[in-house]
Amino acid sequence: MPKRRVSLKHVQKRGMTMNNGAQVNKIQGSREMPTPFECAQPRRVLFGRGRLREAGQIVREYGTRCLVCTGSRPERAAELLDSLRGAGLVCELLTVSGEPSFESIRQATSRAAEFSPDAVVAMGGGSVLDTGKALAMLATNGGDPLDYAEIVGAGKPILKNSLPLLAIPTTAGTGSEATRNAVLAHTGKQVKVSLRNRSMMPEVVILDPHAMHGLPAHVVAASGMDALCQLIEAFVSCKANTWTDALCRAGIPMAFRTLPRACEDPEDLGAREEMLLAASWSGVALANAGLGAVHGFAGVVGGLTGAPHGLICATLLAPVCRANIAVLGSVGAHPALGKYAELAAMLAGRDAEKLEMAQRHLEYGLILLGLQMPPVVEEPEPVIDPAAAALDEDAAEEISPENQPPTEISPDVATITVAVPTIQYLPNNGRVVVMFLPPGGRDAMKAEEHINGIVMPDDLRKRLKKKKVIAQVRVEVEAVGNSWKIRGIQQ
Repeated sequence: MPKRRVSLKHVQKRGMTMNNGAQVNKIQGSREMPTPFECAQPRRVLFGRGRLREAGQIVREYGTRCLVCTGSRPERAAELLDSLRGAGLVCELLTVSGEPSFESIRQATSRAAEFSPDAVVAMGGGSVLDTGKALAMLATNGGDPLDYAEIVGAGKPILKNSLPLLAIPTTAGTGSEATRNAVLAHTGKQVKVSLRNRSMMPEVVILDPHAMHGLPAHVVAASGMDALCQLIEAFVSCKANTWTDALCRAGIPMAFRTLPRACEDPEDLGAREEMLLAASWSGVALANAGLGAVHGFAGVVGGLTGAPHGLICATLLAPVCRANIAVLGSVGAHPALGKYAELAAMLAGRDAEKLEMAQRHLEYGLILLGLQMPPVVEEPEPVIDPAAAALDEDAAEEISPENQPPTEISPDVATITVAVPTIQYLPNNGRVVVMFLPPGGRDAMKAEEHINGIVMPDDLRKRLKKKKVIAQVRVEVEAVGNSWKIRGIQQ
């Protein structure tokens, strides 16, 4: 029996246009009535080249003293500090090294209390922005960060508005500038959890490509794939709404066509400008629609290996989508298939017509992106410590199984080797096995192999037989309620 092509047009003709994972209400024949929703986002966003110079005048509206959080290279914030001091502001500089923890936030809170700022400015990657959000909240609410922490803390309500926060991302990936939580590591319990409240949303965001100057290409690649994955998962989430869909429909093709350029040419400000915009949209989308299994699994694998989060997401994206589509197809003409068909057309364009099913379109588009990407990703050191493996905040809270249309991952085998390090993804009896293998060369990444579902390129299989393996880990996780639980780890 020939396979039927699942296209967006076909799904729409059947009256199954996707909205919130279900059929939308119809009025007057073909008109659609959007499902009610609520969205949160920063109050003000300044986008474009040179907008960083406006920081001083913006912060001056809130007072005369500001706490400035930067990354480990504060010299990258020289233009920001010039703008702030030029506006007559007194600045206290706080350097953030590594991911924020409860201990680092306690120390920073003590410094902030002595300085007594009127506002907080955070310029850096996701860790710096999360630090700024935590400090702005604690400055007005007081107490210890554990008082307000989810899961491992007291979970006390945050009753007072945070200090005004100006967020300036220097990477295009996390979307933290558009979310209302701060992720902190609890070293004793080996877990990452959130402080979360609407008031923790940044008051103002500046998206200036000059802030990304000097960012290595491999960081651009990994963070960019994280943004693309966030847009895709939010788009197919059961919690998606017309607002987040609009952002995803604009951001997905923008990130897809722009990311290779942003990696290849660090001086291409136009490409990095578009990636900043797409990443910020991904933050709004994930904050309001949630994410899915990709980020849930990525949190577990990232805790085990130390591999770049965006790279893990890129590697898991196609097989997870394939598994979800298989489940959707098994229950009949599920309306979510329309979303996947639309997504496939965004990524593969006309070439998608050569393929038969929506998941083939989608995989083909991701393969094209993988083959277009320059070989800039650095091979991570094999840091494997099963005792340190823990679910991060994404997997425990934002990444709920209920966000994706199927409630279980398909038992079908799915694999992908688009990005390095290679992950073999083998759903088994409701559990997921993720295996890290040594990176394969670009020559092994043939589109035909991926589309035909080859489990592993020959060169990787040979290297495994010869035991020339950098690191090999099997992780079994399963969906438990609204989180992902590690079932077992083998090294």
